[in-house]
Amino acid sequence: MWRKVANTRAGRLAFSVGLWAKAPYFATALPTVEKLEPGRAELTAPLWFGVHNHIGTFHAIAACNLAEAAMGIVMEASLPRTHQWIPKAMNVEYLKKAETGLRAVATLEPIDWDSITEGRDVPVDVSITDKAGVEVVHAKITTWVRPR
Repeated sequence: MWRKVANTRAGRLAFSVGLWAKAPYFATALPTVEKLEPGRAELTAPLWFGVHNHIGTFHAIAACNLAEAAMGIVMEASLPRTHQWIPKAMNVEYLKKAETGLRAVATLEPIDWDSITEGRDVPVDVSITDKAGVEVVHAKITTWVRPR
């Protein structure tokens, strides 16, 4: 589906709205999928009052929502239909105040999915940067992957 709609802003937004419908809590951060391929996903999220904390910057947990959305979409794009995943753990570093909209880039190292015959931890790195390209949050999200 992504390949059919990725070439236009309206198509990317429609795909993103589908993500919000599938996991409604992600909609609080208003993530928009900008790029998606196996092993890599890029999402953006605006700085709006719904994600503000008490000092008017991007709330830490809203950034975690963005990180988890990026992780989820990269796992969906990367995992074969023979396997399934669920998040297991999240380690987050808040590096700097996030005073702008954000970009999350989730990356997944190449994996031989056929070698996963029982459950296994699979880590996904998510780098969240501000509009100047400065990393403000870094998350490592461990997923549990197993055959269906």
